[in-house]
Amino acid sequence: MDQRNHQSHTASEDPEKSWATRSAWLWGTVVVAFLILQLVIGGLAFNLATGDPSVAVVPDYHERALNWDDELARRKRSDQLGWKSAVRWGDTSSETNRRELAIDVVDSDGNPVGGGEASLRFYHHARGVDVTTTTLQELSPGKYAAELPMAKQGLWEIEFSLSRGQDEAYWCQQTINIGDEPVVGAAE
Repeated sequence: MDQRNHQSHTASEDPEKSWATRSAWLWGTVVVAFLILQLVIGGLAFNLATGDPSVAVVPDYHERALNWDDELARRKRSDQLGWKSAVRWGDTSSETNRRELAIDVVDSDGNPVGGGEASLRFYHHARGVDVTTTTLQELSPGKYAAELPMAKQGLWEIEFSLSRGQDEAYWCQQTINIGDEPVVGAAE
């Protein structure tokens, strides 16, 4: 009889201990799962913040800020020339995935400014870390052009430099919006 009472007594304690143990494991697992979920979300946020190329500081931004006085002097010398420029671009070539960009430069009297060395620094606003610098060829007096990897539509930042000797250095910075169709933009 002792065995039967002992078995029934043990059977009545097991469900309570078993339920308490399962409950403790369940809530402990829920707490640990939330902590792991928080770590995973934090890791994903860190990865997005540091790995997304659209979230970037433009290269040389800090260096240019430190040399702001030199930058202003360069702009002032460029403005004193009285030169003006107009930017034009065409359709994207389906074969090369590039588009022609041309810049016309005229002096203060409206005459083409030819015989200079032209360079262009550009990047898409969505990819500020991908800055490209290239030289432009003079196609005719005052018209400088190149085929560039600018297939993506949207806002592009361009910095155009044209120098003729040491005394004549023109510089122009402009944001252009390349849309569905070729557009003519004017830079000052």
